[in-house]
Amino acid sequence: MKIQWSRQLTVAAVISLLAGAAAMGAEEGKPAQNSKAVPVESHICTVSCVDPHACCRESEKVLEILQLLCRAYAAGDLKTFEKYLDDNCTTFNETSKTLLTGKQAVLADLKQVYSEHAPGGEKPLLSFTIDQPYAKLSGDGSTCVVTFVATKETGGVKPIKERANITDIFIKRADGWKKLHWRGRWEQVSDTDVAP
Repeated sequence: MKIQWSRQLTVAAVISLLAGAAAMGAEEGKPAQNSKAVPVESHICTVSCVDPHACCRESEKVLEILQLLCRAYAAGDLKTFEKYLDDNCTTFNETSKTLLTGKQAVLADLKQVYSEHAPGGEKPLLSFTIDQPYAKLSGDGSTCVVTFVATKETGGVKPIKERANITDIFIKRADGWKKLHWRGRWEQVSDTDVAP
């Protein structure tokens, strides 16, 4: 059975969605437990999560945070994104072929990439799909690895569709799950290459 969550968001809609989550009783600093919130309309970006798989309740929490991070990025809400980044987070920039280390370096790169994906940017983000994310705790339960295929469509002068195999690593801290590392290399695909 396929489950699909889909939201169309603006910055105001994300703030409204997050405020609604708090009103539903979500604990401070944690995402809402009900990930089936009513979609909010906008003309910016559709964010979808298709057929998620979690091995336990803790890994379900991580998948909820992953979805929250994707929605926040799509809406340009990098303050929310920053809240869920570990201070020692890392990522690999495929363009410059460099490892970015530390929250500030990762955020600076994220802001630069988002400037292209913003509504007025060179390649505005039209849709972002997380396909079959699988989350599994490892070790003593303080680390969670999430793997998924992501597809994004961007507009602008040269609209394109890209896909990446992504691995995210989350670590459990005293104040909740934080994103510690992620890596994925985007490649252009045609409509026939992307499964419906």
